[in-house]
Formats: sequence, C-alpha cells, structure tokens
Amino acid sequence: MFKPILILIIMNVVWAGSYAAAKIGLRTMQPLALIFWRMLVSAVILCAWIFIKRVHLRLSKKLVLRIVALGVMTACSHILWVTGLKYTSASDASLLYTFEPIWAIVLASIFLKERFRPAMGVGLLCSFAGLVILSKISFTTVAQLFQASVAFGNMLVVVGLFCESSFSVVAKPLSEKMSAAVAIAGSLLVTDLITAVPLALSGGFVWPGTLTEVAVIFYLSVPCTVVGYVLWIKTMRKLPVNVMCYTIFVQPVVGPVIAVFAIGETLDSRVFEGGIFLLAGVFIAVASHVRAHRSRTCLPISQPVTL
Repeated sequence: MFKPILILIIMNVVWAGSYAAAKIGLRTMQPLALIFWRMLVSAVILCAWIFIKRVHLRLSKKLVLRIVALGVMTACSHILWVTGLKYTSASDASLLYTFEPIWAIVLASIFLKERFRPAMGVGLLCSFAGLVILSKISFTTVAQLFQASVAFGNMLVVVGLFCESSFSVVAKPLSEKMSAAVAIAGSLLVTDLITAVPLALSGGFVWPGTLTEVAVIFYLSVPCTVVGYVLWIKTMRKLPVNVMCYTIFVQPVVGPVIAVFAIGETLDSRVFEGGIFLLAGVFIAVASHVRAHRSRTCLPISQPVTL
C-alpha cells in the first residue's frame, strides 16, 4: 500500500504547482484558451498511446455515458476555477482546495444516503469561515461576490471544486471496467468540445505563441493531466478512495509555497488566518467521516484537476 500512496503524494505536489502555472498562463491567455489547449494536448497524447498499444475500444452505452458525464464535470470545474484564478491568487486557490473533500462528504450524504454527522457540519462552517477571512468578505462588502474581485474569484474556485468533487463517484466504475487512458482521453475530448464553442465565438482560437505559454501548456498537460489523471484512476483499483483522500492535503500546504517562489506572491496574515480555518474545517469533517466509516469502503473524494 505504501507505493501507491507515495505516488499519489508526489502527484499532489505536481498538482500543487498547477495553480502557479495557470496563473502565469493567464497573463497572456484567456481562461477558455488555457483549458482548451491543455485538454487538447493531453487528449492527443493519450489517443496516440491508445493507438500504439492497440487498447481495446469496444464500449457499452453505459460506459460511454459515464465518459461523457466525466467530460462535462471536468469542463465545468475547470472553467469555473481557472476563471476564478484570473481574479484571485494561486495561494488562495491552492488553500481553497480543502473544500473538495468536504463537498464530497456533502454529496455522499445526498446521493449515497450516508448520514451527515454534526462534526461534518462544524467542519463545513469552519471552512466557510476560512473562505470569508481569505476573501476579506464583510457584511458591508457582500456585493464583492458578484464583481471582479478576489472574493468573486475565490467563490468561482469553490463552486468549481464542488463540480470536481463528484469526479471519483463517476470515475470509480470506469476504473474497474476499462483502460484508464481510454476513460481520460474520452472525457478530455468531451471537455474540449464544450470549451471550443464559446472559445470560437470569442475569437480565442490562437496558438500558444510564446515559450512561456508553451511551457505552461506542457506542464498542465503532461505531468498534471496525462500522468496525473491516469495514475489517479489506476490507483482506484488498489486503494479505497477514503485512503486516497489523505494525499490531497499536500496541495493546500505546498501550493502557497510554490506560488511564493515561482511567481513572487506574498503570504500575508489573511492567508495564514484563513488557511488555519480551512485546514481545521477539513480535518474535523474528514476525520469524523473516516472514523464513522472505518469498517466500510469508499468515501467518494474527487481528483485535483488543476490544475
């Protein structure tokens, strides 16, 4: 069990850098363009791998629908969090990743009929308090949530993570019945089809033209998406998802540090105070959930897609 956990920890360190990489890319690229080229490059690489390895492609209608659902969720989550990142910082976005396991617990309570325990509610309240501190929201500045501000960007990131939190619920059955490369390649093609329409209407079909843009797309595509997504789904065959969820805590810890050294962001008191509440909230919620279900399998926690 140690080896797959170590692999996931390493992958979460790589994903933690996706926030800083995306922030660099957004200096010269539209959010939709960044998502489109990332997913297209990733899909092409995976399709080439499938062709070379002659991977079996006979799929049932049910599996195809799950792949489409995976692509739709990936598109929604990325459009929201990448757009949000345009207004907020990479440090904020990486800290807000703590919302994903909590959203997963909420979804498990709704769709899997798992009891929502009081401690989970306390954890959710702590996380929302962290969001308020991080975004500098007050009762007199609630309007910031609907304007081009840090608070607005952070809210988009949180909603995007809510969409992403259902990833493993859909991906788990796919991991047991088909190639991980096929599942990811199909879902990424669906994501690209969704982003292509608004991108075309906005006139955003422009090739990454600078070395920086190419480097950002490469980083987000190859290690973060091709390697990361495939490894995540393949690891589902070996580990219960409630064990995998512990590794995602690497991102809110490492992400702000990477942002400081990679793009020169400053970690002020707002980040530390908000981060404490966010990490405390997720610890309370997840610890309660894991204790209550230790004898069972699978807390449905989703993939970190920064990403």
